[in-house]
Amino acid sequence: MIKLICLYARVSKDDNNIDSYSSSITNQINYIKAFAKENKMKIDKEYIDDGYSGGNFDRPSFKKLENDIKNNIVNTLIVKDMSRLGRNFLENIYYINIFFNEYNVRFISINENFDTFSNSDFYNNFFLKIRSIYNESYIKDISLKRKQISDLKVLNGEYIAPYAPYGYVIKHVNNKRVLDIDFNTSSIVKIIYDKIIEGKSKNEICSYLNKNNIPTPIFYIKKSTNNNWNNNMIYKIIRNRIYLGELVIKKTYKKDFKDKKRYCIGYNNYKTIKNCHPAIISEYIFNLANSKIKSYLKNKKNNYTSLFDNIIICGECNKKMNYYFIYTNKLNKRYFYCKKKDKDKLCENRTIFENTIFNNLYSNLLDILEKKININFFSNILKNRFIKKYKISNNIENINQNIKIIEDKISNLYIKKCNLRITSHEFLKEKEILNKNKLILNNKKNKLLNFNNFDFLSLVVNNIYSKDFFVFSIKYIIKNIYIFKNKEILIKYNFFIK
Repeated sequence: MIKLICLYARVSKDDNNIDSYSSSITNQINYIKAFAKENKMKIDKEYIDDGYSGGNFDRPSFKKLENDIKNNIVNTLIVKDMSRLGRNFLENIYYINIFFNEYNVRFISINENFDTFSNSDFYNNFFLKIRSIYNESYIKDISLKRKQISDLKVLNGEYIAPYAPYGYVIKHVNNKRVLDIDFNTSSIVKIIYDKIIEGKSKNEICSYLNKNNIPTPIFYIKKSTNNNWNNNMIYKIIRNRIYLGELVIKKTYKKDFKDKKRYCIGYNNYKTIKNCHPAIISEYIFNLANSKIKSYLKNKKNNYTSLFDNIIICGECNKKMNYYFIYTNKLNKRYFYCKKKDKDKLCENRTIFENTIFNNLYSNLLDILEKKININFFSNILKNRFIKKYKISNNIENINQNIKIIEDKISNLYIKKCNLRITSHEFLKEKEILNKNKLILNNKKNKLLNFNNFDFLSLVVNNIYSKDFFVFSIKYIIKNIYIFKNKEILIKYNFFIK
């Protein structure tokens, strides 16, 4: 197989701004080709990443280059300088000292006069580390400068996000990007605030906006073909202080310049600059609307458990329904909610309250016990499901095996004592420990045997109409509960009913 002499060129947006034409793709290619011609080499293939940062190696052309090297296609790789390969110290070391070396690829960096086939190993390693540290510090410095410039622009009242928020347009005044009122959509923002203050729910507002074909924020800027309002859009508009004429200095941050993940700053910790642009909403209206919407906000998922966890199924899409707990100033509500989407359309089966399911199931079970099955049969079902759930038989068997192991160890202790392999003190000490463990196991075994012999018939007879007993029995007798969009409830038990 003929191996190729290749060049790699890279430029990021930051490099273009700072190094201007000297770091452009065209210049790099011409520079490398001139070097190759001077050294009697012919470039067979070019790998170019235009607009990609050197902070990481997740670049499309570099990935292709990496794959070609693994397939033994590349013989020599030439770059204009080390920073074109990358600006990450550790990854540069890996690729040049380990990866290229493993596949016998010659690496040349022209500006540093660096050649892995001609320079000594000591020089290669030493120089590479120094240069890579510089490149990494360079990108860290660029990251810091960009952050400082962004913060300074916001402090000066400049809007730096790519798109204007709903209700505003971006204008350039004295070389500054600032917000001005968009009279096509600002009236919609006012309507949303007014309806929240009137006591309308987010769902009701969404229905009103959809019915009147009002464009959503993302549809209005032509970033989506979906023009359906949802609760989250309403919430974001009500909570956004930008409608007071304020700019938030920072909503997210990175822990490290290499980190791809951004972390959110809490809403209550926002720092804002006032009077940056015309306000659409007054401070009074904003605070009043937010005090109203708070009563709908506190939906907590997974912080609460339900009697019906993992057994409530949507009858329309056959998906497990999610459990939520809402608490308002006056009351608490627990409900199940189907979140399944199909082509951006939510499942038609929306919500059902937990107490509705509880009351329906309670009356249904009483009806079954009174008319369809006898108490003795039901108590046996309850007992068998209880024993199966807690694996009582298996646990007793395991305990017996562990007791037998302890008894064998005690027997071996006696043999060791008789053969003078252990002292009397050692014998008594180890025997005491083993007997304590045996006693613990026997106590566990007796408890399980008591469960096994428990009189479930008396339990059922004495508590059949008790809701506490009903709560206790749910997890043993119910397999699934199906909820349909007309609020019809289908209950599947763990036993057959005629």
